[in-house]
Amino acid sequence: MTEYVDHYRVSTEWQGRSSLGLKAQRAMVEQFLTPADQEVAEFTGIQSGKGDDRVEPWNASPLCRRPTRSC
Repeated sequence: MTEYVDHYRVSTEWQGRSSLGLKAQRAMVEQFLTPADQEVAEFTGIQSGKGDDRVEPWNASPLCRRPTRSC
């Protein structure tokens, strides 16, 4: 079993409200995972890539430090 920490991100508030980008990202993750895999956490960010103040990757990173987890 492999444990995964999911991080989804869209760039605009509109994309976040419409869920268009987030739904597509979640669908790709669902296709990737096997029945034996486990999602241990999910982080979602709605923020432009221009800024360097995105907190979700920093919040997710401590969970990724276990050897059996993938991010």
